[in-house]
Amino acid sequence: MRSLYKAYLALAIAAPPLFLVYLAFDLVCLPRAAVFELVTGAVSVVLLTLAYRTHRTVLYALSGLVPVVTVVISPIVMVTRLGAEKFLHDRLLAFVTFEIIAMTQIVIITLMASMDRAARASAERPTAAHA
Repeated sequence: MRSLYKAYLALAIAAPPLFLVYLAFDLVCLPRAAVFELVTGAVSVVLLTLAYRTHRTVLYALSGLVPVVTVVISPIVMVTRLGAEKFLHDRLLAFVTFEIIAMTQIVIITLMASMDRAARASAERPTAAHA
């Protein structure tokens, strides 16, 4: 579970600098989006860290909602700001990259939550020595 946590941290830390590189090459449309990516990454990491340390299912769910919101909001904002044609021709690489990062984060959070739930369930089961 620790390796999943480290992979999630690596994705959350790598996303904002990657966004800035895309901004430098004019693949994303506004600098505020980089700030949005930084904030959503920080919020998600804080929630996942709390969930990892306290083993609370609610916190896993909340940390998983952050990338879900990103997956839903990103295409809406990009298409409304740029138009469908410019979005499909010029900005699709950036969009796909960040959607893959967000989906990977969702998968990691889901795996961590299920592993945590399984660990708690096995810890609560009585062993043969106690029966």
